[in-house]
Amino acid sequence: MKTKKTFPWLTVVPFMILAAIIIIMGFVAGWGTMYAGNNIEALFNQAFNWMVAGLGMVFVTTIGSTDITHGALLCLAGGLGCYAGQAWGVWAMVPVALLVGIASGALLGILNTKFKANTFMMSLALMLAYKGLNGSLFLNKRAVCPEGIKFIDNVWFKIIFLIILFLVVLFVYNYTPFGTYLKGIGENETAMKHVGFNVSKVKFAAFVISGLLCALASVFNSARLGGFDNKAGVSFEMNVMMVMFIGGIPVSGGMKSQLYKIIIGAFTIIILQNGLKVANIEAGYVQLIMGIVLLLSVGFTLFLSRRLSRLNEKAAVNQKNA
Repeated sequence: MKTKKTFPWLTVVPFMILAAIIIIMGFVAGWGTMYAGNNIEALFNQAFNWMVAGLGMVFVTTIGSTDITHGALLCLAGGLGCYAGQAWGVWAMVPVALLVGIASGALLGILNTKFKANTFMMSLALMLAYKGLNGSLFLNKRAVCPEGIKFIDNVWFKIIFLIILFLVVLFVYNYTPFGTYLKGIGENETAMKHVGFNVSKVKFAAFVISGLLCALASVFNSARLGGFDNKAGVSFEMNVMMVMFIGGIPVSGGMKSQLYKIIIGAFTIIILQNGLKVANIEAGYVQLIMGIVLLLSVGFTLFLSRRLSRLNEKAAVNQKNA
């Protein structure tokens, strides 16, 4: 007896939310202003770094962990990269920034896998430490981006780069044993240990990838803004997490995490945020509305996920009894 297939609501809902936001913001901010060619390009440029960093953070979220260092790390990696570029030449910037990101991810991975430290608390502690470093390094001396790297701040270069990066991450995430292990850990870490997988190595690699792609985003951010001061990266980690969760990435991780939702979430957030600003909504109300939308999106996704799980369990029982 064939089981009845349920409609893929978890796949469709993020697109429905994005479509609703596009329509609502079109009326609120004005269609001609909101979706003019130059504004669409600006929206993409603003969302680009969130998508790059989100493609890294999803590895950590998939295993059911947390990394909230991204805002402070964006500033630290990019700023040190700029200093290196000014001191040793433009091509020193990228490897130095990436090494800082890798080191941050490795440190958080070691704290979690070797010392069993809670990742929220440890990433919070590291975020505060990085902010202290940023205040010392960049308070009175702005880290200036080398001119030679600014060519990457081009919309077509970013589009091509994002497509390539997405395909690489998609392959690793969906078509390699490593990606399968990540999702298995998110579903049931204890079971993965019992069947013999090296959970610590997989988790360590997830944190390293998260730090690496955050640092990569910092390079693009530097090219766009011309450098870093101690205030760079404020709320960046919150925006990246909003991108994932409003796009429908499960908070608990596991098998239901899908990469395309990061792209959908990024455009949802930036259109909502930009539309409210174009409509001259006060900053406090913008934050309030963003929070409400995120709360409703995450709550509805959790409700829908649990509802579908119960329906699938009921269908399995009915099939067994038939």
